Amino acid sequence: AIEDWARRELAALDIELLAPPTQIKQWDISSVLKAPTNSGDVYIKAIPTLFATEPRITSGLHNLFPDVVPGPLATYERPDEGRLLLRDFGGKPLWLDDTPPQAMPDALALFAGMQIECVGKDDLLREIGCRDRTLAGMPAQMRDLIADESALRGLTEEEQARLRALMPAIESAC
Repeated sequence: AIEDWARRELAALDIELLAPPTQIKQWDISSVLKAPTNSGDVYIKAIPTLFATEPRITSGLHNLFPDVVPGPLATYERPDEGRLLLRDFGGKPLWLDDTPPQAMPDALALFAGMQIECVGKDDLLREIGCRDRTLAGMPAQMRDLIADESALRGLTEEEQARLRALMPAIESAC
């Protein structure tokens, strides 16, 4: 399935997969595989419904920030699934013990700068698949959330009732 897709996409780029991919991360919001190719390592990311627009977002952010966000080799997006194929762009996780102390503040400053550059680009961000998390849209999202029994499963009936009772205040605050 996803390995076959990756092989086809790589072949179209004249890149050969040298060994089967190995899973390096699995969690609720994605599954990430790593594979060696004749052109360096690649990462294959499978993304479930909730974040299925990630391939479009990654491509759009690469267009905005080409020196910071890697450009996908291939993307696949359906309402129920997204896939990304990316080259290894180097670096290492910030949480490793040998990471220089300044690495985290530098990364956060870079991320903050990207967010600041996105101010006023709401239409573009929505166009590339970002969710509308503005205050104007928040009440409707909250109503959807509190109407979703599975989302409230961890709350007692009393807590659910208190949350529903807060809706007028939330709408007013927004």
